[in-house]
Amino acid sequence: MFFLVPFLLYLNEVRRSRWRRYLKNMTDDPNVLTKFMVECIAFQPEVAFEVVCSHTETTYSTDSDGNQTSSTHTVVTHNSCHPCTFSRFADHSDFSGRTQAEIQAAEAHWAETKSSILEIDSSWNIVSSDGSFEKAKLHVYETHRHLDTTCVVSTKKCEPPCFKSEQCLKIHAANPLLSITGYWIFSLMYLTIPFRMYFERCTGTLKLTFEKSFTNLQVASQTGTPTMVTPGGCMQPQVGGGAVVPMQAAVGTAAVAPSAGLEPTALEVILQLKGLLDAGAITEEEFQAKKLEQLSRM
Repeated sequence: MFFLVPFLLYLNEVRRSRWRRYLKNMTDDPNVLTKFMVECIAFQPEVAFEVVCSHTETTYSTDSDGNQTSSTHTVVTHNSCHPCTFSRFADHSDFSGRTQAEIQAAEAHWAETKSSILEIDSSWNIVSSDGSFEKAKLHVYETHRHLDTTCVVSTKKCEPPCFKSEQCLKIHAANPLLSITGYWIFSLMYLTIPFRMYFERCTGTLKLTFEKSFTNLQVASQTGTPTMVTPGGCMQPQVGGGAVVPMQAAVGTAAVAPSAGLEPTALEVILQLKGLLDAGAITEEEFQAKKLEQLSRM
């Protein structure tokens, strides 16, 4: 038992290492890399901010011997998603505007390296040329920070399904041990460091940046009333200046009351659909399709 815990910790470090991710995503087909680059360049992400408000609570308990113990846990009191709209979108990725033939020509040039394997590090960035991204994120934070002790605003993951931050392209014939199987064999023999040194000696490095730029980015609910939290559930803003109405987490009723005398706005419809999704009345695929339809009408 004494040796088991360090061994499990070691295996966890081996599993989380970047070398394992490189080898797991290794291919010897340049067309796979070409397809990856083309799809990432063509992809137009949806930008949305996720808000999580929380606080910590400490509970105390006393056992039969009178010993008191305490435990601290985080209590989430609010969790919401805020889609954004924008007036203009531009792609500033590496090789943006290049044809597939030009990308393949660049790959052929990379293949001239003496390295057996090419490490490919890719980054995905969302920016705004006018600073509207940072302003929109700050607006969401200022709107929700009063709800609890801690308020965290993050950008929802918006990479394409094919995106990989680390992958490998096998250029020339390489030692069979330079594979995911070889990596685990060396790791189980506690030879991880020699394997990594040999791997770095046989590989070259390529860095790709995929950057999406938005202009006049705004939160779709930016004109609404600030969200509030009550013990019975979270409160969602009624777009159009109306009163704040409650949204119970466990029911599939409408999350936002439509503005009196007006057709429901796209945001109201999306929030209603989210309530149906949480209640299990519709599937995730149906929710995403309807959400895209509403966002396209903004």
